[in-house]
Amino acid sequence: MAKPSCFTQCMTHQPRANAAVAPIARDCERAEQQGVTIYAPPKPARNKEKHGDAFTPRAGDSDAIKAWRTRMGGEPGKEVYKQRGATSETINAQMRRSGLIQLTVRGLQKAKSVALWAALAYNVTLFAKALMS
Repeated sequence: MAKPSCFTQCMTHQPRANAAVAPIARDCERAEQQGVTIYAPPKPARNKEKHGDAFTPRAGDSDAIKAWRTRMGGEPGKEVYKQRGATSETINAQMRRSGLIQLTVRGLQKAKSVALWAALAYNVTLFAKALMS
């Protein structure tokens, strides 16, 4: 018998096989294995009385998730995350202003090509501005 698709499982309200592990948990664990430190704030708890603060490690959290929650709850983690506005958010805003909002191509290779061309154009623009000043 064929394995049901995600759509079929959603329509019949059957949990997916890997639904017990949240995507952020898988990403944190994979990043820790690769030696990458994540600086992203956790989602606030919907029920603070039941789950507590978003930065407090919870029962069932892996070591990677506990370290991430603790890191983002401390001042050094918050300071690193604040730097995001000056680095990646300005680039994202510039790309949106230059028209890179929705890709008009299909496929990972074509999308990667569009992103690389946009990055190249952004870097050339910055280089030209630096030469002019």
